[in-house]
Amino acid sequence: MTLSRHRLNRAGCLLALSAVWTTMPSFAAQTSATLTIGAGSGLPGTGGHAVPISLNNTVAIRGLQLNLRDIPDALNVTGCNATGRTVGWTAVAVDHGSYASVMVVSLSSGMIAPGSGPIAQVVFGVKATSSKGTAVELRPADVNVADQNNQPLSVNAVSGQFTIPFDAPILAAEPAYTSGTTNCISWSASASAAAYYLEWSQNSSFEPVAGTSGWTTATVHVATGLADGFLYYYRVKSRNGALVESVWSGIVSSRQDASPPTAPARPTDQGAYTSSTSVQFRWTAASDPGTAPSGVASYELWVGTTPGGSNVFKGNVGNVSAQVVAGANGQALYARVRAIDKAGNVGPWSGDSDGITIDSIRPRLTVLAATNQRTVVIAFDEPVANADWTANCSFAGDLYLLAVQEEASALYYLRTSDQTPNTSYTATMRNVRDRAGNILDPNPTVQSFRGGTVAGVRGWNYYR
Repeated sequence: MTLSRHRLNRAGCLLALSAVWTTMPSFAAQTSATLTIGAGSGLPGTGGHAVPISLNNTVAIRGLQLNLRDIPDALNVTGCNATGRTVGWTAVAVDHGSYASVMVVSLSSGMIAPGSGPIAQVVFGVKATSSKGTAVELRPADVNVADQNNQPLSVNAVSGQFTIPFDAPILAAEPAYTSGTTNCISWSASASAAAYYLEWSQNSSFEPVAGTSGWTTATVHVATGLADGFLYYYRVKSRNGALVESVWSGIVSSRQDASPPTAPARPTDQGAYTSSTSVQFRWTAASDPGTAPSGVASYELWVGTTPGGSNVFKGNVGNVSAQVVAGANGQALYARVRAIDKAGNVGPWSGDSDGITIDSIRPRLTVLAATNQRTVVIAFDEPVANADWTANCSFAGDLYLLAVQEEASALYYLRTSDQTPNTSYTATMRNVRDRAGNILDPNPTVQSFRGGTVAGVRGWNYYR
């Protein structure tokens, strides 16, 4: 067997390159090389897909040629390049339709030294009419290899595979942050898929891979052992019953946050009483600790008529530090709050507020009568705060107010100048307010009474 070479023209273009193999005297060729066709993949209608050809040889090699068939016929050969152990050599591939002829030869009498590794790569295009999910066998045939003495070698030829993948599954969108040290990842089912393979990594290159699902028939998988504060990337692929794999899906990512927020300070209100049925509670913001905290996203507020209760209000109020809650007259309201971060971690409850009572009804004067010739008793339908101020009470005519004494929260005694028994007098109460600040109804309140018939005066503890 001899191998002839042809020269290149000045432009570096190959004028002609052929191998002339002549039959040598009959003897058994030694098996001294293994030729392996590698793997490749590409979608229909795409090109530029390189498949390596590797050689494992125990003797020096002068050159080689082979025919390469794609079964089924789904590919076109568009080029061939010398690579690896044959850099500087010439590699040529010619597509003949159902097969391609490949030749690798040195134009400078070079040799492929004993060893192993790539010697060339064949470049394929995928026919637009090819079916997705097809595994194409790349079968070498008619392999001729010459050693340094132009002697033929018996070669063990190993087929390769070119995969035409089907469409990848679609990963569900991920939030920016995920709570805890696990993450439940899901994806769409594919009609062609028999199994799926998920992997995750702290690098978008997926080098190294932090974990995988292994091949599974499920369309959901819980990634475990994730580190707090780290961003993880996820991608998934599938394969059909013939073990043809899809391309990788698009990448989604999420950062783990395993640290809940701190407790806010207990809410404050507007005092012990309020005249409004709309009560505002305020609190200081919580913080969100951790390696890379997601930050506080919102607060959950409970308001009830007992500490820790939620019968008046229960809900998420957003990322605010105050909230107005609607109550009803007579209710005492207590509030507590807790923070939720962007990963969904829920922090501890604050303490309960000290309570505020809603009193939206204006006080009314219910009793005004003389008990003796120098004392008038007045009573209200609820406790009031300032009825013991002399400026808030006056009499018409020649009767004068001398002093006021609080007997109880809604009961007062007025000391007057001497009353004429059974004489009609008029008293005016004005600007009296209850504990919530509601003013007297009506304001002023004018009421008549008759002078006392019993002489004397009660004892007074203090005067105003």
